[in-house]
Amino acid sequence: MIDFNKINELYGIDVLKDIKTNEHDVIKNLMYFAILGFDDTIDIFERKALVFIDDNISFKSKIDKLIDKIGINYVDEIENNIDLLDLVY
Repeated sequence: MIDFNKINELYGIDVLKDIKTNEHDVIKNLMYFAILGFDDTIDIFERKALVFIDDNISFKSKIDKLIDKIGINYVDEIENNIDLLDLVY
């Protein structure tokens, strides 16, 4: 279950509104992230919500490029250092 209070504390009400406005893409992005093998998708989303507020095609492209940079151990690398997701901006 997503803790929207946590997102509100970290980012504020405007980000929650953006999540709601882009709900369809955010859900697709969360699903794609989970398909890639991330066990902590919800926790990562709560801590890095801005990364997931993007249209699905752009999100996939940015994440795929990041994975190419990180290499085969991308899941472990990102789960151990979620600040790597800041590189997709």
